[in-house]
Amino acid sequence: MVFDDVHLLRPMSLEEVARSFASTWDIAMTRGYRPLSVVFNCLRYKVFGENVAAHRIFLIVLLALYWTSLTMTLKSRLIVIVPAVMIFIGGTYSVFHVVWITDGNHMLQGLIFVTALWCVMRFAAETRGGTWMWFWAALFCALLALLVREDSLAAFPALVLIPLARRGRRPRVIAFTASLAALVLGFLSLRHWLEPRADHPGLNLTGYLATTVRALMTPTGLNAFDGLSRALLLIWVGCSIASIVIVCVQKRRGALAWLLCAVLASSSGLNVSREDLLFFPATFAALYYANAASGLFKPYGTILFVAVALINGMHTGRAYAENFHPQSLRSIWWNGRYVYGAYARHARIPEERRAGLIAQLAEARVNDKESHERRNRKMVKWAIRDKRRRPGKGFFYPAMPWMED
Repeated sequence: MVFDDVHLLRPMSLEEVARSFASTWDIAMTRGYRPLSVVFNCLRYKVFGENVAAHRIFLIVLLALYWTSLTMTLKSRLIVIVPAVMIFIGGTYSVFHVVWITDGNHMLQGLIFVTALWCVMRFAAETRGGTWMWFWAALFCALLALLVREDSLAAFPALVLIPLARRGRRPRVIAFTASLAALVLGFLSLRHWLEPRADHPGLNLTGYLATTVRALMTPTGLNAFDGLSRALLLIWVGCSIASIVIVCVQKRRGALAWLLCAVLASSSGLNVSREDLLFFPATFAALYYANAASGLFKPYGTILFVAVALINGMHTGRAYAENFHPQSLRSIWWNGRYVYGAYARHARIPEERRAGLIAQLAEARVNDKESHERRNRKMVKWAIRDKRRRPGKGFFYPAMPWMED
């Protein structure tokens, strides 16, 4: 287990879980109001315990359920949905959702979002008065998504845009939009009251722009480390720009709706612009590219988009995932922060896991706060000097280091 996994996935008492509904979810690092993430972490730890492989297999199952439920909700053709899934899975930044165990709550909020979308689409399509139950069900699901992670808010524009693009009844969509806005204001007020130290909605326009670009470049990412990854990046940039220009000129309604959803979902960057927070923007971007390719370049465009994404996933995405390898010096740094460093005071780590972490760090000769801060920097220099950038030759510095924290 690496980084936040170290202390967020652990045994919890009923009192501790209940307390998260009235305060922060994480006293060690990120203050926020995410009580359903605490419940989710508690339950999956009860089931899988310290079995890291089982945790990650569970994440893959959740990801499969997410895309399956989204497919059923949208009733998309296989020629669109299969490429979209492949583009998403092959994305450089998608590795977080199956490698970083804590990130499993993204799939939970995704499943709840899809349920809300299904309810909204049912409500917007019907004319009978009795269908207002779908209205209330959609609002309830929206609230649950916010209780999992506050950045679910970034996906809410899609709850309005997709029913409109599917020609739902406009008065009903407007009524839902107004109610959703009221719900969000109420939630943010409650969150501020219960956890005033949590970050408020931000206005980091530079971060928003960076997140938007990352979302549209999710399949290849923005960085490269060798000839193949650079070639994949250049191909994707060219295809991406060409598709956006053609789609805008031809005014392809379906593809433009997904593009707009991706851009609006990138609003999470107004607060924090990080690669691991692209779950919704990457979903919508993948659906945009699949729709654009199927209508504009078929069949060769779809094959090209999918091939680039899958080759990238096996090459660039795998290199990015290696940040979380047990002998990665990024992993050593992150875990050292919880055992000896800045988060050690508040981190609640199960004793069995703590013993394993101490052994992992001791192998790297990190035994206290001072050696954590100094030794790691030296090991990074040595690894770069000796060209140890991939697993297999002891401790290594990843070919594509994730510099978070």
